[in-house]
Amino acid sequence: MRRVAIGDLDPRMIVAEDLYGADGRILLKRGTALDSWYIERLQGIRQTTLLVDDLTPVYLDNHYIAHQIRHNGMLEVTRWLPDGSTAFQQAWEPLERVIETIHDEPELTGLLLRLSQRQRQWFLHGVQRAALGVVMARELPLAALDRQSLVMALLLLDIGNLGLSDEIATKSTPLTATERKLVHLHPELAVERLQKIATVAPQALQVVHCHHERLDGSGYPRGLVGHQIDPLSQVAAIADVYCALGQDRSHRCRIAPATRDSILRDGAGTLFDATLIADFLARPHGSDNRAEPA
Repeated sequence: MRRVAIGDLDPRMIVAEDLYGADGRILLKRGTALDSWYIERLQGIRQTTLLVDDLTPVYLDNHYIAHQIRHNGMLEVTRWLPDGSTAFQQAWEPLERVIETIHDEPELTGLLLRLSQRQRQWFLHGVQRAALGVVMARELPLAALDRQSLVMALLLLDIGNLGLSDEIATKSTPLTATERKLVHLHPELAVERLQKIATVAPQALQVVHCHHERLDGSGYPRGLVGHQIDPLSQVAAIADVYCALGQDRSHRCRIAPATRDSILRDGAGTLFDATLIADFLARPHGSDNRAEPA
């Protein structure tokens, strides 16, 4: 271990001891992987030094995160498209490009690692969304960079959840109005963290910000209506809802595929783009096996 001046900290350095604020609350837990967002806030509270661990654990290696996305992503894409088929290759290409970008970007690796450490479910949900997103986008008239931006965003949508307390994130009873407001901030919290990373394109930031918006204005955080919601965000909204409904949560069990289809069908034209929903429901869904860590 060594003590490092705040100005000399680098992303992915590991906090070696709990850091407490003046009020006695823990600001950073031992074992936290730093990123620019944390470093900026350390500067803001006039912290001068931080004790960091010289040894980077094996699981922090960028190869680990890239491998986890690739392994689980392939499992998910093959639910929708035959492995080795032309359709599979076309769908997989933007996801592979994004995996390469994340592999070479320490801050993205660090964020995804922390997401996986905090709630493994959040990380796997992102991989499932990204896999479904590339399948949906394969038949849409999108430029290659837009496909990659969509995939990047789908992997990163839950980064804002890192700002939620464990009590809210794991609550098994209905959220209070105050807690719901905090949850509704997670898209903006994610954008705040991601906008400083050059490899996250503006289109991806837009999707992260707007994936909970709905056509009728009932979504959040801005209550956008209709065409105010960009096409990539409309694709992301469907992928996010479908995959979320298929996961066990602290307040409910996994919902069966047929019921998920019904929920999307009921929201066509009011919450979600009707054409995208029709195309999605017409697609063979394949098996419902969930991705598992390698």
